[in-house]
Amino acid sequence: MDDADRAQEQIEREEASRFVMAARGYRVELAPGVSGYCEECGEASIRLVDGLCARCRDQAALDMARRMSILR
Repeated sequence: MDDADRAQEQIEREEASRFVMAARGYRVELAPGVSGYCEECGEASIRLVDGLCARCRDQAALDMARRMSILR
């Protein structure tokens, strides 16, 4: 096995690890939601968690994942 093969295997392991961590994140318990206006986008929502609607929470999670993958 040469260096290219080992590098490819390492990349595949890291991608699999990120996938598993993302999948686990969706099972995390969320705080109770309240209705109101999202602090990020200003849209009305029937369920805000920590002041954010689902779309803004998802976007924040994607942004964090991107930042983490860049830092690695």
